[in-house]
Amino acid sequence: MAVIALILTLFAAMASVVAAYQRSARVQVVADLVALAVSDIDRGVVIGRPCRDARAIGRDNGTRVVECVVRDGVGAVVVEGYFAGLPLHRGATAGPAAGGVWQGLG
Repeated sequence: MAVIALILTLFAAMASVVAAYQRSARVQVVADLVALAVSDIDRGVVIGRPCRDARAIGRDNGTRVVECVVRDGVGAVVVEGYFAGLPLHRGATAGPAAGGVWQGLG
């Protein structure tokens, strides 16, 4: 019985670690998405207001944008999500490609 209890405890611990990693990865994906959106909006690729729309995207994806900075087409954000009541903060930065999108094709 002790061995079975130990195995079940280890399995539960591993499942918790995997779930925490998955949630952390999801928050990072949202941060990347928000940073790309902020950059695109600031550069005029998409119509909107960068940080206001960033907050809406974060909210729609179950997170909260706690920091949003945009300058010269480069957007930097920090997004907060939660796992088991603990905050997870992930950041991302996005901007235009160096040298332009079509570099080397002409």
